[in-house]
Amino acid sequence: MKILSLEGVCKTFSKRWVALYNVSFALDSGEFAFLVGPSGAGKSTLISAVLAQIPIDDGMIAIDGEYIDNIPRRKIPYIRRKLGVIFQDFKLLPDMTARENVEFALRVCGYPKKLIRMKGNELLSQVGLGHKALVYPHELSGGGRQRVGIARALVHSPLLLMADEPTGNLDPHAIEEIMELLLSINKQGTAILMATHNIELIERYNFRVLELSEGNLIGDRPSRHESREHKSEGSQNDSTQWNLPEI
Repeated sequence: MKILSLEGVCKTFSKRWVALYNVSFALDSGEFAFLVGPSGAGKSTLISAVLAQIPIDDGMIAIDGEYIDNIPRRKIPYIRRKLGVIFQDFKLLPDMTARENVEFALRVCGYPKKLIRMKGNELLSQVGLGHKALVYPHELSGGGRQRVGIARALVHSPLLLMADEPTGNLDPHAIEEIMELLLSINKQGTAILMATHNIELIERYNFRVLELSEGNLIGDRPSRHESREHKSEGSQNDSTQWNLPEI
């Protein structure tokens, strides 16, 4: 089942800056894929387009089979509940505790207080921070703040997590912990599209790699597991490209 589909997506911010040009790919339910490319390649624009934060100029985007490029604005919040977002700079509210940051999205949606508190505690425990519920963001390490961000992204039990450089501000030990947490979430059935510059991570994990350059999707390397399956089926025509950017 396709959880995310892009068909010929184009986005231009000015005559000189084509952010996305004719981008097409699909993610299956439960798939994990890396989105790579140098700064300015279009990674953040693509994520913003999927979140319906910016309109696209041409093409179509579907989430769980529902096209979002022309839906009424009042329906966008309901579509976004199928998605979770993880940011490089965490975007936590500094005057709220870890639990309050997680609970905030549920509170805005008008859920009952008892359910909000139960869900907040449950999600913090899931990311290993059950004992830090009353701690403020500045009292947590970078890895701890990102764990709160991940818990917040999971409040609506999303079908797809969009992670925009989620390990970019972390030390190697924290990167390892966050990746293990994302892998655990993925194994439970949540699809993940993770933008990253970290070549070591890409090489270590055998996931699909989507490569953007100047707004164009120039490479789509399947996971190594999928590659082995294709070879076992006797496929003779593999046109996959993969040209990782130099960092």
